[in-house]
Amino acid sequence: MQFRETRAKCSAKISAFYYWLITGLLLALGVTMKDTATFEKSVQELDAIVTKMESGDLTLDESLKLFEQGVKLTRACQKTLADAESKIEKLMAEVESQ
Repeated sequence: MQFRETRAKCSAKISAFYYWLITGLLLALGVTMKDTATFEKSVQELDAIVTKMESGDLTLDESLKLFEQGVKLTRACQKTLADAESKIEKLMAEVESQ
């Protein structure tokens, strides 16, 4: 299930070291504090959504709404990480060409 994969990649289960490493890299690459805060907030919201959905206490309608919200948050997180990866690749290419 996509939520479980996302949770494994982008949730509180990620060790604090890696979570702060990603945040530090985003900041070092010029991602603004606002963007970083948005990323962190999205990860926290995703974790909360997964917890609610795993509880089994939601109606089908509530589950579908949370699923839709989770997909949007996942895409936003993936975009932020892809942008950071692109910047890293660009910097590495500059270093290798010197």
